[in-house]
Amino acid sequence: MNKSNGLFKLVVSLSMLAVFLATLQPIPRVQAEIGQSLADDALKSASIDSGKNIDNQHPEIAPGVVLIALKPEAKLQMNRQDLQIGDNSLASLFSGLGVQGIEPVFQESERSLSVSSANTVLDISNIYRLQLAPSVDVFHAVRELSANPVVAFAEPDYLAEIIAIPDDLHFSEQWGLTQINAPAAWDVVTGSEDVVIAVVDSGSDASHADLASQYWTNPGEIISNGLDDDNNGYIDDIQGWNFVDNDADLSDNTGHGTQVAGVIAASTNNGVGVAGVCWDCKLMIIKVVQSGGVANYSDIASGVLYAAQKGADVINLSLGGYSDSATLKAAIAAASQTAVVVGGAGNDTSSNAFYPAAYDDYVLAVAGTTSLDKKVDTSNFGTWVDVSAPGELISTTFNGGSYGSASGTSMAAPFVAGLAGLLRSQHQDWLPNQVRAHIIHTTDSIEGLNPDYAGSLGSGRINAGQAVTMPAQPELSISGYTVNGITAGTTAPGSAVNLMVTLRNNWGTATNVSATLSSVDPYVTIDNNTAAFDTINAYAVQQNPAAFVFSVSDTAPYAYTMQFLLTIVADGGFQVVLPLDINTQSGTMDVGGPIGSNTTWTNDKTYHVIDNILVGEGITLTIAPGTVVRFAAGKSLLISGTLIADALGGEEIIFTSDQQNPLPGSWKLIKFAETAVDATLDLDNEYLSGSIIRNARIEYGEGVALMVAMPYISNVTFFRNKGNNEGETSFPKSALWRRAWLNSRSGTLVVRDSLFLENEGAGFAMYQQAANTIVTGSKFIDNGSYSFYFAIDNSPVEITANHISGNGAGLFLETVTSSTGDILIQDNIFLGKNGPDHSGNGIWLDTASPTINHNLFAYHNFDVGSCDESCAVIYAHDQAAPTVTRNTFVYNNSNSLICFNCTGDYGLAGPMGVYQNNNWVNNTLSYVFVRRVSSASDITATNNYWGTTNPVHINQLIFDYFDDANPGVVFYQPFLTSPEPTAPAYLSNAVITPSPVGIEQVTFEFTFSAPMDQSINPTVTFGTVSPFTSYIVSDNAQWLTEFVWQATFDITSLVPVGTYTVSVGDAKGADGMTVPIDTLFGFTVGYGGTITDQTPPPAPRVWASGITGVPSSVEATWHTNDPDSEITGYRYAIGSAPGAADIVNWTSTTSTTLMKSSLGLVEGRQYWVIVQARNVGGLWSASGYGGFVAGEETSYTIFLPLLLK
Repeated sequence: MNKSNGLFKLVVSLSMLAVFLATLQPIPRVQAEIGQSLADDALKSASIDSGKNIDNQHPEIAPGVVLIALKPEAKLQMNRQDLQIGDNSLASLFSGLGVQGIEPVFQESERSLSVSSANTVLDISNIYRLQLAPSVDVFHAVRELSANPVVAFAEPDYLAEIIAIPDDLHFSEQWGLTQINAPAAWDVVTGSEDVVIAVVDSGSDASHADLASQYWTNPGEIISNGLDDDNNGYIDDIQGWNFVDNDADLSDNTGHGTQVAGVIAASTNNGVGVAGVCWDCKLMIIKVVQSGGVANYSDIASGVLYAAQKGADVINLSLGGYSDSATLKAAIAAASQTAVVVGGAGNDTSSNAFYPAAYDDYVLAVAGTTSLDKKVDTSNFGTWVDVSAPGELISTTFNGGSYGSASGTSMAAPFVAGLAGLLRSQHQDWLPNQVRAHIIHTTDSIEGLNPDYAGSLGSGRINAGQAVTMPAQPELSISGYTVNGITAGTTAPGSAVNLMVTLRNNWGTATNVSATLSSVDPYVTIDNNTAAFDTINAYAVQQNPAAFVFSVSDTAPYAYTMQFLLTIVADGGFQVVLPLDINTQSGTMDVGGPIGSNTTWTNDKTYHVIDNILVGEGITLTIAPGTVVRFAAGKSLLISGTLIADALGGEEIIFTSDQQNPLPGSWKLIKFAETAVDATLDLDNEYLSGSIIRNARIEYGEGVALMVAMPYISNVTFFRNKGNNEGETSFPKSALWRRAWLNSRSGTLVVRDSLFLENEGAGFAMYQQAANTIVTGSKFIDNGSYSFYFAIDNSPVEITANHISGNGAGLFLETVTSSTGDILIQDNIFLGKNGPDHSGNGIWLDTASPTINHNLFAYHNFDVGSCDESCAVIYAHDQAAPTVTRNTFVYNNSNSLICFNCTGDYGLAGPMGVYQNNNWVNNTLSYVFVRRVSSASDITATNNYWGTTNPVHINQLIFDYFDDANPGVVFYQPFLTSPEPTAPAYLSNAVITPSPVGIEQVTFEFTFSAPMDQSINPTVTFGTVSPFTSYIVSDNAQWLTEFVWQATFDITSLVPVGTYTVSVGDAKGADGMTVPIDTLFGFTVGYGGTITDQTPPPAPRVWASGITGVPSSVEATWHTNDPDSEITGYRYAIGSAPGAADIVNWTSTTSTTLMKSSLGLVEGRQYWVIVQARNVGGLWSASGYGGFVAGEETSYTIFLPLLLK
């Protein structure tokens, strides 16, 4: 067919595209079922830029062309005068995109090819090529077209490249034929003139002496009469078709197709040239490659379908690209039903899928190998590769009647195509899949020669001799099963099962297939154990027409695996026994409504709450460890009796949503009513009896509401809950909420070792009287509001040893009356979150006067330009008078650390609290103290460490009477001249020597403010860009004292000149509190000139010997030479084993000899001297080893490892 024919190519003006809504005449169609993934892949490709495409991020495309497939309801009808479009939206879209031309990709004669599979239907007769206006971006057009509801997919017309690597060396022997054992195959079959192998490539040299007689002739076409005799849309397609120029000229424009054709079927026994693999087969030439060496995917697709429609038995594709195309896959899928399709894997040393070779279900993907069966260096590889074949220095036919050698998977693929031709000649009744399977199963394994590519070079290198002599055998496996009609289903205990099994055959045809099901499982009784499958062809799947039947005992456990054996037999003595496991159901049970008697939920079931559950008064619900409870939207677990959800020592209990992708608030909550039974505790506040939630996870609901009740809560994760404030809507919603106002019920609520993570509201809020509250050992991280929000009256509270970081705010504490009870805030870590207002406060006190002792406050970072002094780490409001002792405030960025009534009014007079023995250092702020109280009451803030001993500087950090006459005075003297050691530790000093540092060892010495846990080394790194982790400092790490840690780092030429910031983290104080990360210190690397040597020197050669008559001694000498620079020094060690330094630790020296005595050596025992050399670049060599025997004048020189520079 000529593309210029007006019947099929129409230049469409915008006016013609306006609206053509006439009913369309049906075009003959066959459905190619290739899967919904085609459209999805096209959409994914549509959003990426054009360009190089090895990683599929920048695909190469034909300019101005888009390929679309329309759904059945949308048809285009074209004739010589106009274009009819059966959809308004599509006509409008074509007009808006400036579509200038439309043509079907596949001609009507090619649309008779079909594909059968279980996937979505795609009509290949409805795939079109659109020509866009030059100004229209292809990827924009793809996106717009893909969004139209009548478009099945839209994609660019990707470009493929030929994949040969020409080689000027003429390799005189065809080693590849010997390597694949072709001579042995030729003893059986040399091909058949009835077998046609299509070469979809750049054309071929029609007059080449080794090819001229090998070309196929179209039996339905009369030569050069200018007519389309066979009515397939192509005029005078005598030996194939040129899809580049749309004519019958098959001359080779690159030489590539001629090379491929020669490997497949060059004439043999003609006294000249080279031999092809299948020399008696015929070659159909399909030209799709342009003169530049690239091919449009749409042209390849058209060529493939042309070849299949004209009866090609094998199709070779020595070209491709990294873009997955729905159009090309549709054509390949259709052609593979009648032809064996072979594709080269590509030559980019990549494992990325290369198309069309990587279309696993349809194409034999071929990697390239050398004469030693090693992977060709450039060959692609991957699990998608099927086989390998010779692909280096392959002698073949060249354009212009000559010969030469070429390399690449372009040369490997035709070896496989030729072998496919031999098999189709030998077994003319075999289907394409049988040929594919046989080639894969008759290879020689080469994995042992390619250990780095195990599983990535297919089944092995092809063996033609083995392929034509080895009989095909069935290879049956279980590809799936259904239980009572459900794919891979489960069954309930006490049920009967109809089992359907699908078998897949991966090789030779299996006839008279039957199977017997057996099991020794005590819970299984088989009622019908046999089934007949009849014949299963290669790569075919088949399900038993009559079901296996078995029953499951009602005593079978839930989530239990029943083991079966399926014994399969077929003609020819074939037998295989395959295991088959089928599970009982997980035990999902719908639950809801009142529970009227003591009940236990066990972990062999999943409990699906479809209605609110009420545990009545006097009733206990026990939930076993590992149990999962899933709630429908809006449903709750309501406790008026006792809940025992205790997974101590077991798998956690999970309370979650039943939705697939839940959001916070996807279900309601767990609510304890006032009548719920409280937990009973021992003297240490440990659980004894009563309600408990321990080792559980509560997620995606509204959390837990305690309406007066006090269960024991331990090791509970509250994750992404919306929060609740049952009964008090004026309070912030929280994941854990207790309301006990106007209620004098005594007792203790314990929340221990729990995690409040990413909840929308607060972590824990309460409004209560009388009862005690203990929150200890818990973490409050990244919650949307406060970590704690407590409004209390005569209610003692202990908040101890918690980690609070990244929340909307820290702790809000309000005492509603003056009868507060004792409030202790101790041993906590408060890490802030950026915020323009009070949301970043560490603690907000409203009237409350707690003891705030031994806490760490760090990283409270405010937008100080948008708020006043109320942006404070601790804000004391309305007569709050805290006792603040032994705390550390470090790395905060705020207007103040402690502020009194900073919201604008001056407040009421009253006690101001106590502030002693705190560290407030390394903060970026205006003030430490701000007083805005109209009282003359003064503040005593003595014995604190301010980071300075200069009173002038300290005064500048205080806002009091001397700044405004209304407030009183802050008395700060006497003050500490060094950090308070009983407060939480921080990094108080760093000494880095030398600095600037050259090519030498630098020592890092860090001093902490408090005694440290010396079993833990800090993590010390440095770099130029946050988080400053380019280099790790760990050499010679040691604690010098309980305050001071030291380590070294060798600066080499690999560390560029510049200024570096040091990061110090992961240190832990002796009190167990983690020290915050410090990045305040740094140093400079500076060395003169340019050091070009950035490789280490060779390992020294070492000679060592004991000294006769001198016990426990050694003498040694060593030598090395760095060809790139000078040796500047050595270090040595002596050990009882190679690499050990247990006798003498590493010691630096400039000498090349040593003599040591009094080493405590055992006479007659072997020891080792280990030596390393350092060059100008500061780089140390690998170790050289010299062995010796104590007391003997012997020497052993060991050469380990050799470094090549």
